[in-house]
Amino acid sequence: MDYDIESVNKNFNIEIFIKLQLQYNLCFKCRKVKLGYMYSIDIKQRCSFRARKILYIKASWVLIITVILLQLTSVYSFALEKVEQENETEVRNYEKAIAHGGGIYKGYETSNSVEAVNDAIINGYKMIELDMEISKDNKIIMLHDWDRTIEHYLGSKFDDKLREDSFLRLKIFGQLEVLTFDKLTKILDNAPDVRIVTDTKGDNLKLLNIIAESYPDYIDRMVPQIYSFEEYDEVKSLGFKNIILTLYLQENPKADEIIDFAKKNDLYAVTMQSYYAEKGLCKEISNNGIKVYVHPINDIEYADKLFDMGAAGIYTSTILPQELDGIERDYYLTIEGEDGKQKKLLDSYIDDFQKLQIHGLKEGESAKFFLGDRQIQLDKSAFNDIQETENIFTVKIYEKNQGFIGNIDYILSLDGENIRILHKKYEYRLETVKKPNDLKEVMDNLSISDEAKEILKNSFFAKCGEYWYYNNGQIYYYKINKEFLPVQKGTNDVLLLPLSDTFYALGADKITMTKGNDLVISYLGESSRIMIDSYSIRNGFKVIWIKNPVSLYLNKSMASGEVYKVITGRSYLQDNDYIIILPLKTTVNNSIKKELFKSMDILYGNTKK
Repeated sequence: MDYDIESVNKNFNIEIFIKLQLQYNLCFKCRKVKLGYMYSIDIKQRCSFRARKILYIKASWVLIITVILLQLTSVYSFALEKVEQENETEVRNYEKAIAHGGGIYKGYETSNSVEAVNDAIINGYKMIELDMEISKDNKIIMLHDWDRTIEHYLGSKFDDKLREDSFLRLKIFGQLEVLTFDKLTKILDNAPDVRIVTDTKGDNLKLLNIIAESYPDYIDRMVPQIYSFEEYDEVKSLGFKNIILTLYLQENPKADEIIDFAKKNDLYAVTMQSYYAEKGLCKEISNNGIKVYVHPINDIEYADKLFDMGAAGIYTSTILPQELDGIERDYYLTIEGEDGKQKKLLDSYIDDFQKLQIHGLKEGESAKFFLGDRQIQLDKSAFNDIQETENIFTVKIYEKNQGFIGNIDYILSLDGENIRILHKKYEYRLETVKKPNDLKEVMDNLSISDEAKEILKNSFFAKCGEYWYYNNGQIYYYKINKEFLPVQKGTNDVLLLPLSDTFYALGADKITMTKGNDLVISYLGESSRIMIDSYSIRNGFKVIWIKNPVSLYLNKSMASGEVYKVITGRSYLQDNDYIIILPLKTTVNNSIKKELFKSMDILYGNTKK
């Protein structure tokens, strides 16, 4: 096709130059430009020169070069912008596992504590999500919120926000160190490849402005979450490069709006709850080239399902990075679950090694088993080699031609006639196990009155911070699933015991929760109702007022001795860290009281590890 000069001038910017500009930009690095012809290059085949000829202009070379030079500035600017965007995209890393709320630490989830963050780094997490709030003196502290869950984590409620110095005096779950942004910077200085995903239930823009103004050197270490489209421009202007749009505050997120927004803006990712993913939102968004995270996910089988839906990663408290990317992604031990299906082995009791199976083992591959450094056979004889203390149980995977592929480690512990086998991430469960003293043995060596001994044999007693208790002379344990649950100390140093376990130990017939979140406790034929955080107990038309309400700790109802006294009629004693619920119709004088607490000191003080 021929063009005259007038046609070139009229159509250059619209048709011809656009095609030359694309060629120049796409071939900017290889610098291959042919001026005699104009080419249309397929964007996906960058610099390959697999192109087709579009047209040839019979015009003065001088005129064409002049027009090109006039446009060169915009072409060069366009090319640089494209290169910068490509480079920025290239350096973005997407981790499959983000530690939710700092990750789990010794059974405590989403604690946002110093211990949790340090442990997450040791376990290989490169991205850690933390809940952040602003203190009364405008400092950034790690806290889920100031109202809804603060008692759950800190054991108390506060009439107003705390100053940072007051916050620093608190303990999470009664024992973990609270985290501030100042402390966080020191942790990040020692872990240069770790990034933090921010989350807040408070003023997000104010919080991110404080980070930008007070900690400018750490902006690139932050991956802030935004909660609406409107927040994006301000957050981007503060210097944050990687921004996540989270959907949990949006009532009815629409995929087309999210996709359009993500394509127009430089989003790092979109994150959503699992029920939005189940509705197809994850698949639809990810199919448009947008990275999607789903939260919170703690089941490995369900995580695999989400990856099949297109998820780039998950926020998780318990799934380690190596379970998603390392050898454990393909190989792990399984054991039959209650539903008859094979489940990934995490913490189980076995009486026969033959019940174990290896997931992922393919034709031509084999496994060898080691207890410490010694190879063993998975049969009954292996039980003879197991020590009462912790044993390292290693599964080594081999391929016929390739040889050694890798190994996965577990922890074994002998428990009577059974063996407890744990994934290495649950090793702390064995570290925290203590062997309580036998009450009868202790009493035989105690110089206390017969009256005190008789009371001890028929009482219920426990200690703050410990997870076992004595009831009628026997030892029992407080647990949530397989995690030990220690006795807590609430407001005014009042000891709080797990409600259901304690009432059942004291003889309750049944404990249920109504749709209105009332606890209904049936005891000796009578029903009492307690509402969480309420100061009253209802028994029919009778209302009894209490000083310390039932509260939640790790989603478990916790109650003071006062609650047990009102419902069972049994008096109780509390002294410092000990609580004793006495037998029915029992009263004690000061002398007997001293003997009882002296016994507590010996029972718990000389406990064996």
